[in-house]
Amino acid sequence: MNYRIAFGALATIMVACSGDTDSKPTDSGITTPTDTETTSCSTTYSGPVTVEAASVACAGTDVTIDIETAGWTSAGRVHQRDNRNNNYWSDNHDLASYAFDPCGAYDMLDVTLATGAAVADWADGVSTVFTCAGHYEVDVMSYAAGVWDFDGAFADCLAWGYDPQEIIDNPNAGVGEPADFDVSGCVIGTSTM
Repeated sequence: MNYRIAFGALATIMVACSGDTDSKPTDSGITTPTDTETTSCSTTYSGPVTVEAASVACAGTDVTIDIETAGWTSAGRVHQRDNRNNNYWSDNHDLASYAFDPCGAYDMLDVTLATGAAVADWADGVSTVFTCAGHYEVDVMSYAAGVWDFDGAFADCLAWGYDPQEIIDNPNAGVGEPADFDVSGCVIGTSTM
């Protein structure tokens, strides 16, 4: 069983700046500008891509699942299930980058989902059958978030929630979708953001 000891506490990464890098190229070749200022780096982060922090929060009838990584990612994915309940549901959603360090030190990814969709109507990255009152705001949910490094190789996975070990041990269990990425090496942590 893997446990992340300082989960959520990113190591302080000192980066000296010079040389323009104010955008993050995506796998489609499109660059995403960081902001209107040009940031330049003489040193960029070159360590491993790891999931460092995670949170789940409801606002009205929407839920946002948010993760922060050390290093840039090319993609992220989250698997969620209400594994405290019998015959539980599970689904998977893409996580999209919304903020990142221009020198490569971190990436922040999230997905906001409409809650309470019918089983036949839920959609990846859009909605889920889970509800805030019945699932996210009570202790029944477990999660696994996987990320891929900027070269497209699977880099890290963090599991947290009610029973994260169950996701690792039984990625195909429950009703709904099985975990659609490798959860076998997930580190177990807790939501800290």
